[in-house]
Amino acid sequence: GLEAGQKVVASGQFLLDSEASLRGLTAQGLEEPATSTETALHEAEGTIVSLEDGMVGLSHGPFKTLNMPGMTMSFPVADQSLLSGLQVDDRVRVGVRESDEGLVIERIEKLGGQK
Repeated sequence: GLEAGQKVVASGQFLLDSEASLRGLTAQGLEEPATSTETALHEAEGTIVSLEDGMVGLSHGPFKTLNMPGMTMSFPVADQSLLSGLQVDDRVRVGVRESDEGLVIERIEKLGGQK
């Protein structure tokens, strides 16, 4: 556990930059692949537990590409039109993107066999 006043590293980028410098690589070269993965959508399946104020409450399985276990949480939606025709208890597949505000749903679709 942590105690009040202890310092915590919030980013490991300096370690990558330092290692790159030791090996004669440029930090810019290391960052290019990371940028392309940041734009990728991360997918999981789940059940809608709430729909309110542009947020989707979702009981979801793991987002494997984020090493994130399944849980129940609320996500903002990038575009309100994505919620058209959805209701609580629908089984869905979502695609989320990391942003400064956290994970944002950019794609959501009902799983087969639902009206």
